[in-house]
Amino acid sequence: MKYNFDSIIDRNDFNSTKWEGFEGEFPELDTKGAIPMWIADMDFLSPPEVIDAMVRRARHGIYGYNSAKGSDQFVRALLAWVEKRYCWNAKEEWAVVSPGVVPAMSFAIRAVTRPGDQILTFSPVYYPITNAIINNGRINRNIPLLEKHGKYEIDFDSLERAAEEPRTKMIMMCSPHNPIGRVWTKEELKQIAQICGKNDVILFSDEIHADIVFGDNKHTPIASISAEAEQNSITTYAPGKTFNLACTNAAAAVIPNDDIRKRFWDQVVCAGFANPLAAFGAVAGETAYRYGEPYVEELIPYLQGNIDYVYDYIHDRIPGVSMEKPEGTYLTWIDFRALGLSDQDLDRLVMEKAKVILNPGWWFGEDGAGFMRMNVACPRMIVEEGMSRLERAVKAAGA
Repeated sequence: MKYNFDSIIDRNDFNSTKWEGFEGEFPELDTKGAIPMWIADMDFLSPPEVIDAMVRRARHGIYGYNSAKGSDQFVRALLAWVEKRYCWNAKEEWAVVSPGVVPAMSFAIRAVTRPGDQILTFSPVYYPITNAIINNGRINRNIPLLEKHGKYEIDFDSLERAAEEPRTKMIMMCSPHNPIGRVWTKEELKQIAQICGKNDVILFSDEIHADIVFGDNKHTPIASISAEAEQNSITTYAPGKTFNLACTNAAAAVIPNDDIRKRFWDQVVCAGFANPLAAFGAVAGETAYRYGEPYVEELIPYLQGNIDYVYDYIHDRIPGVSMEKPEGTYLTWIDFRALGLSDQDLDRLVMEKAKVILNPGWWFGEDGAGFMRMNVACPRMIVEEGMSRLERAVKAAGA
């Protein structure tokens, strides 16, 4: 292998939220000495081509204003990546750069809805989506996913009824889904797009995890499903998850519809972000998309190995705990409901007793109660230690 994903890299003293921010996130718990397997970034080095490009830019020594050229190069590299891997030939003029996918959520909400409008989400739902909806004065309407034998499916009857309500103006979804790891099929995406198109509901699809897909599952951009879906959608991409570049704040919203794109851009301007991407974000993102494919081809099987390890360990050695393997993302959705614990007691068991930091399921809404989200994008040794700690804590609790 060209890339050593087993290497343990000390991230302390580098302002890592994952490694240095969890004690402040959970002040009511004694988390000293815990292993962080929560927030969705990786404990792997970024591709060496990206590191070299950023070092080369840093050594220039002048960090003045960045021109639009860097953003344009980033966009071209991103769209070439999307076309090659997902067969969607999106045009360069459709893209609007953004300082991240999460800011783009608020830009989109303000662009196409008004205060009091209803926005649909599939729950459990990535909590920044919920926060963006509520913080912008809109109504969050959850469509609970149907759990069947450990696998989640979309309740299309409920979706259609909610989409028909006059105040529903938008749906916001993750594809692949965060936190449950579903990779939506073409047929599922087609049904979503048809329901939205029929009811004038605009689609927002966060596809930041698109590259992390396992086995025979295939990611399909929802905008590529049909000409109608293309004209009714806002799709966001960023290199942050795939190449571990979250702090570079480089993303793009791909918006084929001229009117929606203008309204989105107006919100970017109003928020004071009508500038090109920062130099390091543009350089890192462009380089990753141009030269990062070999990295991804080795990353995916390593992540799959970590997921297999966690799955086997839970099923073989931790009573009362279960999980299904995610189809995409490096996030596992672990079911602790059989332990019969409250959310607070489950938090205490996992993060204070086991000393493993996971995202509590209740962060993702009521439908996440009794679950926890584990990030396995770390060296196998960390995964092994995390699972050993969980086993000891669960068994000591008498489960």
